[in-house]
Amino acid sequence: MRIGILGGTFDPIHNGHLAVAHTALAHADIDRVLFVPNRTPPHKPAPHAAESQRVAMLTQALAAYPAYAWSDVELRRDGPSYTIDTLRQLSAPAQQLVLILGSDAAALLPQWYQAQALAEAWIFAASSRGNAGELLGANAWRRPMRRLRAQPGRALVRNRFGLLSFHDADHGEGGPDALAWIEALLAREGIGDADGEIWLQTYPRVLGYVFKPASFWYCHRADGALAAVLAEVNNTFGERHCYLLAGPQVGFGRELTARKVFHVSPFCRVAGRYRFRFMCTADRVIARVEHDDEEGPL
Repeated sequence: MRIGILGGTFDPIHNGHLAVAHTALAHADIDRVLFVPNRTPPHKPAPHAAESQRVAMLTQALAAYPAYAWSDVELRRDGPSYTIDTLRQLSAPAQQLVLILGSDAAALLPQWYQAQALAEAWIFAASSRGNAGELLGANAWRRPMRRLRAQPGRALVRNRFGLLSFHDADHGEGGPDALAWIEALLAREGIGDADGEIWLQTYPRVLGYVFKPASFWYCHRADGALAAVLAEVNNTFGERHCYLLAGPQVGFGRELTARKVFHVSPFCRVAGRYRFRFMCTADRVIARVEHDDEEGPL
């Protein structure tokens, strides 16, 4: 049995907590969720409500969900409520524990007690409260790189270990500043009107491990229109190639093409062309890539 462990002060429990649990139950192959209220949270102020009040609210909120329960394992333990101690205490041979984190808690994981040991020994499911239908890591991130340069986001773990993290060296020429790299590339290619936001759609590192078959840089003009898109492709040999899509035809919903010049798969020759189509809605960007050879679509 796989049991999701969702800890917190629950002061009070609210819809955001339930949304994280619902998402984990639906997408992380979890059989049940165990809510664990903290006694002494290490990274937060002490709860305002008494333990009995928090337990009463938790009990009432979970009553409608048969797959949810709560444990007093931390309430019974003296000292700081360290997650790694809780997981060790709850471990049993017949069950597998999955630590459920909201995106805010996941961003602070490197600051946790015995964070490295925690990351190596336990399974994680991290959920974004802003989009309760998806698990972080199951989908690519989309980040406003110029905005983050001006105002670094506290929730983004950058160039250091984290449950989910972004490393500049995973892009471009492997340097310390991926945004500076693409800005220099645009300048070399004579694209001077990408003076708006530059969004990067990519996969994060998960527990330090990187898998980025493709990343997409959306380079906007000041009026919000697309000036260029850069498709950054990696293969299993550690090689990287970039396809720059620019010109008056660039835009969301339009088909863009590029000749295939980079080896990616042993099942496909370096021949033919790629057809790109990028679609943008209020809450997501979708990148569609198709490969054609002389015989048609593959």
